[in-house]
Amino acid sequence: MFFTAPIEGYPIVVATHMRSGTHLTIDMLRRQFTSVGGWKWPGEANDSVYLALDVMSGLQANWGERRGFRILRRSKHPICKVHWTAPDFADLAKLQPELATWILNRGRVIYVIRDPKKVMASMLAWELSANDSHRKPDDIESWIVPKLNYWASHVNQWVDRPGTLVLRFEDIVKRPKTVVKDVARHLGLEPSWREPLLPPKLRGHWHSRLNRVISIRPVCTEILTQVPAAAATARIGALADDLWETHCGEVMRRFGYA
Repeated sequence: MFFTAPIEGYPIVVATHMRSGTHLTIDMLRRQFTSVGGWKWPGEANDSVYLALDVMSGLQANWGERRGFRILRRSKHPICKVHWTAPDFADLAKLQPELATWILNRGRVIYVIRDPKKVMASMLAWELSANDSHRKPDDIESWIVPKLNYWASHVNQWVDRPGTLVLRFEDIVKRPKTVVKDVARHLGLEPSWREPLLPPKLRGHWHSRLNRVISIRPVCTEILTQVPAAAATARIGALADDLWETHCGEVMRRFGYA
């Protein structure tokens, strides 16, 4: 399908390693900048207020080009969420060259990093919540090593990408006013300073389902796990310090996590 860029506006790419504060960032942007992010029909999935750009690179072709392009036209500055698409958007360019060119030429990119110990605890909770039992790790160390290597590689690729605003999840939570100012400068937009500055968290899975059914502009698009991250934190915390140092110590020190 042929993609035609909107006449005005530009896309905002929110790139993260999964479980790093993706939706907190997306919802903060939607909350503080009125022209950012889209809307959805009641009954439509909550992820319809942004475009999961990975699916447009062929990872989930059944998601649908038509739906993706429709979402991009629901906002002057649509949000594109990225986990697995590379920073050069080469995979996207193979399937959607016009879309990739629009993002590369006009997009504003934000990358969010989070303490890898928190990331891994949340990822473990994610996998423990999965229905398919083969994803439930028995040996945490063998499970985590390739994930730490990938995390370090992911961070290094994105933070050194020219023109990328790098935010720490921890700063978004603790110093949201400063973060909103930094984002406003990066986007060239005036924030609304809506209080509270950060979106309220979901009160449970029922709250997410309710947003899907009745909301046009859900304030929170957070994806909850059945197993809370706190339940996985102790297992992650029991790992030896030298494991973290070996596989991602340099990146952790660079961003104040070690």
